[in-house]
Parts: sequence; C-alpha cells; structure tokens
Amino acid sequence: MTTTIVMAVSAVVFMLLSMVSAGTWVYKDARQRGLQAGMWTLLVVLSGNFIGLILYLLIGRKQERTVCEHCGAGINTQGTFCPVCGEKNTVSSNAAKTNKSRLLICIVCIVLAFISLGVCIYSVFAAEGFTYQRQYSSYNYGSNGSGKNISQKSSGDIWELSFDEASGGYTFEKTYKTETEPSSLSVDISCTGTVQLIVTQNGATINETIGEGSLSYDMTDFREGKISLKIVNIDASMFSGTLEIARDEN
Repeated sequence: MTTTIVMAVSAVVFMLLSMVSAGTWVYKDARQRGLQAGMWTLLVVLSGNFIGLILYLLIGRKQERTVCEHCGAGINTQGTFCPVCGEKNTVSSNAAKTNKSRLLICIVCIVLAFISLGVCIYSVFAAEGFTYQRQYSSYNYGSNGSGKNISQKSSGDIWELSFDEASGGYTFEKTYKTETEPSSLSVDISCTGTVQLIVTQNGATINETIGEGSLSYDMTDFREGKISLKIVNIDASMFSGTLEIARDEN
C-alpha cells in the first residue's frame, strides 16, 4: 500500500514538473521565434502539455517567423525590413539558438511519470498468477484445472465467488488479513454437488466438505494476521457462494 501511495505521488510530481518545464521552454522558444508565446504556453499547460506540446512542435515551430532586432516585433524570416518599425534586419532567424534543456527535462519527467504510474498500477493489481489485492485481502482466479464463467469479488471481510462448471480439484484461494481476532466464519452456498472448504492459520484448521446451505464455523482458535481460505471443487456446478469473517470487536 505504501508503494502505491509513493508511486502515485511521484507520478503527480513528475507530471507537474513536466508541465512547468514544457511551458517554460515553449514560452521562450515561441518568443524567440516571434510567435504568440502566451497563447502557445497556455495551450501547452492547459491541455496537460502532451497535446499542446505536440501541436506546438508540429505546427507552431514550423511558422517561419523571427523577432525584429530593433523593436522586437514578429516578422517573416524571408523579409529584410520590419513591417512595424521599417528597420533592416541582418539576422533572419534565432531559432537555432533555442536552449532545449527544458524540453529534455520535460520529456524525462513525462517518462518518469508514466513509469511511476505503471508501478502504482502494478502494485495494486499484480501478484502471482491473477491475484487481486485489496487492503485486507487477496485472491486468485483459480488453479489446478479449468472452469467456466468464473466470477469473484472481495470487499473487506466478504468473499464472493461463483462458477457454472469447474473440474474436480479446481481451487479458489483467498488470503485474509486482520488486525483483530476473528470470531466466526459464515458460509452461504447455492450449488449442485459439493466443495471442500479449507481454512488454515498456524495449525488452526477448518476442513469441511460442504454443499448447498448456510453454515457458521467457530474461529476462536484463529488469531489476528493472515488467514488462508480455500474452496476446492469436488463435483459442484452452478456454484454461488459468499464467505464472511466476523471479527471480535472487544
């Protein structure tokens, strides 16, 4: 969870730095080229810098204009005399002198922002196989066989799963984490056939073959920390189940 927060903050910081760098570079570059620096800078910053920056690089910088040496007005690079002050210009363009260090900083920040965002997303969803992680629990979509129309979701103390068909031995597993001692496990199942319920933690075990119905199991032998829950298919089909762990609030 800490990694996710750090990476999310890093992505935001790098994104802001890239906007500042891009806006500064565009303003100076456009001003030196005799373009409307304020307009291009606003476009870059307000568009989140990606679209605006691309438009400036593809369109804005191709406009053949430079700055009059005498009055600072924007003039066409093909012209010799300034249309505003009438003075003659000896330098046709200053574009080559533009400092691109801020543009480079912008690109580096954008790359780092995407890397941080990628790590943030990975830290939320990635684990072995297809493990789905939350603050208090994680589960995978199944192993040791194949299944059809499998669905799972986890929210806090509740684990819901269902499938239409699954091979014998097909296993669903959830790791539950609690900072207080659990008191009981409620199981509500609708299915044809049976499954194996296995709950373990440091020697404490619940191992039952169960079918359709509502059941409750005492968990006074379990403690705070990680608890492993497994549903192993035996011969069940059209399965729909909800498992909920109640915690001791005292």
